[in-house]
Amino acid sequence: MTEILETYCSTCAREVSACEETRAEHLKVRDAWVDVDQVVLTCPECGGRIGDERVESANLRRAYEAYREGQGLLSASQIRDAYDSYGLSQASFGKLLGLGGATLSRYENGGVQTRQIDQAIRAASDPHAMLDLLAEKGAEIPAAQRGRAEQRAREKLARGRESRFEYAVVRGDFSLVLNPADASELTGFRAFDVDRAREMAVFFASRCKHFFKLRFFKTMFYADFTAFAETSRSMSGLRYAHAPNGPIVHGHEALLAALVDGESLDVEEHEIGETSAEKIVALRDADLGVFSERERIILQKTADFVNSFRKSSELSERSHDEPGWRGTENGQLISYEYAFDLTTTDCINGECSRG
Repeated sequence: MTEILETYCSTCAREVSACEETRAEHLKVRDAWVDVDQVVLTCPECGGRIGDERVESANLRRAYEAYREGQGLLSASQIRDAYDSYGLSQASFGKLLGLGGATLSRYENGGVQTRQIDQAIRAASDPHAMLDLLAEKGAEIPAAQRGRAEQRAREKLARGRESRFEYAVVRGDFSLVLNPADASELTGFRAFDVDRAREMAVFFASRCKHFFKLRFFKTMFYADFTAFAETSRSMSGLRYAHAPNGPIVHGHEALLAALVDGESLDVEEHEIGETSAEKIVALRDADLGVFSERERIILQKTADFVNSFRKSSELSERSHDEPGWRGTENGQLISYEYAFDLTTTDCINGECSRG
């Protein structure tokens, strides 16, 4: 049905009663073509198309939504739901994700997010990941919102509304988070190598007791930093950052997205008291052929060192003694130059007792 809209025709230079109709159009948005319905205003006098802001703004939003759908990106409403469901404001959710104040607003009002940010929003929607974010950055948002978000995350887990984090959802573009532009002292002078990281994870998951996420990240840290101290290169090329519970893989959810594939690794949920935790499980034997003989020795000794801690919290506390953690602030990347000052080097080499 044709609608009439009072508007201004710049060609005729006067107000007109334009005809409004919907047409299916094939448009290019960024680097892709989309098919989307667009509202077109036609001047009854000259027959030309009128670019009325009220209509064209809605057309642009529809085109972006079609692009998002075609590219598998979250819609504006899904982005809003990601924080609404936890009782968070747009600004607080942005702080948890490390985004500027206007970024989320731009995406909710027509802008298109990058794949990296889309991935981060998807990850934060999972209650396990939300609890991790609140533990790391909760002090940056109002206490009332933090408490409400924690409560809702735990309620989701308790009700079983959310199953374990579906890592496959964000597996496709993990390199945006994990793979920096070049190798440097922040990567141990090795570009991120997903094959090496996967075999490290499979090895540790099969050799380490109580291999929950917290222990996983600490184990990777000690193996990479020990390797750098002894060989001048890290094993994986991963970056590590300062977190309240000790050094952690920078982009840790993206790393799990890359590695947990149901063939090499999987995740099991375990109830621990009133909470649940995710355990990394190996589904096959590790292929150690990608490592040198010295690196294989470091892997085994790191596993032995980690197994000497009965609880993950004890390992976390020990990591607080590391100069790389003490010399950085929350969220700051840890240079591999700190590897030469590891307090655990002798322990990993079996030459000390922890007392």
